Amino acid sequence: MATEENFVNEKEFYTIQHVLIGKVLPNPLNPRKNNSIKTHEIQEIISKRGWEEPVTAYPKNGNYILLAGHRRRFAAKKMNEETMPVYVVPPPADENEERERIASLQSGRVDWSPFEWAQYVKDMYEAWNRPPMNKFSRALNMNSMKTKQYIDVLNYFPRPEIETPLTTKAVAISTLDSIVRFMKALKKFKPELIETLGEDLIRKTMLEKAITGKAQRDDLRNTEYVEKVAVEKLQEFIVDPEAELHAEIGWLGIQKKYKSFTGHLISLGHFEKRIPHIKPETELQKESAIEALEKLIKQASEQLESIKK
Repeated sequence: MATEENFVNEKEFYTIQHVLIGKVLPNPLNPRKNNSIKTHEIQEIISKRGWEEPVTAYPKNGNYILLAGHRRRFAAKKMNEETMPVYVVPPPADENEERERIASLQSGRVDWSPFEWAQYVKDMYEAWNRPPMNKFSRALNMNSMKTKQYIDVLNYFPRPEIETPLTTKAVAISTLDSIVRFMKALKKFKPELIETLGEDLIRKTMLEKAITGKAQRDDLRNTEYVEKVAVEKLQEFIVDPEAELHAEIGWLGIQKKYKSFTGHLISLGHFEKRIPHIKPETELQKESAIEALEKLIKQASEQLESIKK
């Protein structure tokens, strides 16, 4: 295992060594890229209690490559600490083992964000040459559906678009996976809209709607809506930042929940919000608006009297 070329001293293994911080290096395979989270909290702990727990690293070429402790190293370096305690372990046999050991060590000590778990799962999937999903999920001891969602989402979205929303939990992996399904449905049923607006614009818009609550997970999975809605209506929904997918689907009456009493009230509330936006600009639009609103008022009045009785 040890070679003179790599300067590995086997006598160090499973011992705690005090090492110059400059020789303790971040691991490039670590899914966590932002090590500054909770820096002040970690610095306070180090200042008050000292090093209660060493970082874990393996020796390589005279340095030590971290498997766990990236945040503590970052905090200590900001404090201008000269040395830090390192629990020295044997080097991993290959990158697969290295990723597995990073996940095993870190999951027991700190919580990875959904993005970091997704990145880890995708990296392992690629490293294992894309095995069958069920077999791969069992090997990671993970739910196969969640595993597939991690991989599909990271394969589709550019990292800068989703890292922060996932880390701050502004959006969930399952919702992002629903956007992926929504985009696939668009390509299948409304390819002309993809060509007109551009996939990047639609993807970013739907992501923003998901973050702001204007496009919910279950609604995004409603492929029947994408199939049946008119292209013009769908385009209007996408380019309107205030338009809500739930209301659009309810308007078409193709979602089961809208057959319930509560569902009808929810749909009515969404429609109520849209009424102030009906502002005709031509005489023809004015006549159409008057006709539609008078019909609506009549129906609402009749239903109100019916309920009162």
